[in-house]
Amino acid sequence: MATPRTVVITRPEDAPRAVAEVGGTAVLKGRAPGLTHKSDIGAVALGVRPAGAERAFQRIAERIAAWDADAAREAAVLAQTQVAEGLELLLSVRRAEDGYPPLVSVALGGTRTEIWQDIRTAVCPLDPAGARALLDGLRFRRLLHGFRDEPAVDVDAVVDALVGVSRLAVALDGRLDLEVNPLIVHPEGKGATAVDLVAALAGPQAEGSGCE
Repeated sequence: MATPRTVVITRPEDAPRAVAEVGGTAVLKGRAPGLTHKSDIGAVALGVRPAGAERAFQRIAERIAAWDADAAREAAVLAQTQVAEGLELLLSVRRAEDGYPPLVSVALGGTRTEIWQDIRTAVCPLDPAGARALLDGLRFRRLLHGFRDEPAVDVDAVVDALVGVSRLAVALDGRLDLEVNPLIVHPEGKGATAVDLVAALAGPQAEGSGCE
């Protein structure tokens, strides 16, 4: 999985420079302790240009403060390169517990995950054949191979991502919790980009990443 270029911003006056650094058109996202669903509180701004970056930063900071004043004291804003559109998937890993092995899941991603409720889950680790079987079990699988005006997407990249995160879960002794949402899957041969992810290890924890 690729990840977009990301710059962390802590002051509004630094926002225009950060947007320019990631390519001139950016997504701004709030980051704060406990904030996992940024769009739910309006802490995401799309298509931000340098001229509007400072105001976009301030709006996001205001939304985080309204959501949780204590968390806002440790908040920052991420500027990310705006990623080309594609099919949005969710990939997740649930750590091993109560004697069960770690599990890997895939679903239609973005804000539609809860609506579609089309999720498939398997035991880690997956091999490529197992990953393809997981995708073939989805009701929306036709979207992967092209539907109406939409092109077929890079299924091989999704398979690689599923295999990779499932093997990582095993390598970390089943202690990993991970959610990538969305994983934007581009047309065939163009790969996939993990736009937003949250990760934690059972025990001593390490949350988030540069593409939070």
